[in-house]
Amino acid sequence: MKRVACYLRVSTTEQTVENQRNDLRAYCKARGWDDVVEYGNTGVSGTRERRPGLDHLMSEVKSRRVDVVVVAAFDRPGRSVQGREHHAPRCTRRGASDRGGDPR
Repeated sequence: MKRVACYLRVSTTEQTVENQRNDLRAYCKARGWDDVVEYGNTGVSGTRERRPGLDHLMSEVKSRRVDVVVVAAFDRPGRSVQGREHHAPRCTRRGASDRGGDPR
């Protein structure tokens, strides 16, 4: 069974992750992934280097407790190209695949 993690992020406290959550749950359900753990940050800019939810997720990936990381869009882990280039290889080096984009 795949160990799946979803990462949800919005930049301001006025925003909600519900749309991302609903889309990612549907994406996971369509693939038969029922045991999904969510990690997230609300009110945290993607330009920030340290984000508690993402840091926890990456710790789980590093410990090989996650097989697949699902995001609503590739900018959720980070706005900068450097941020995206930092996290995706860390996932694949640890054996986790990353999935993103419009989950439909």
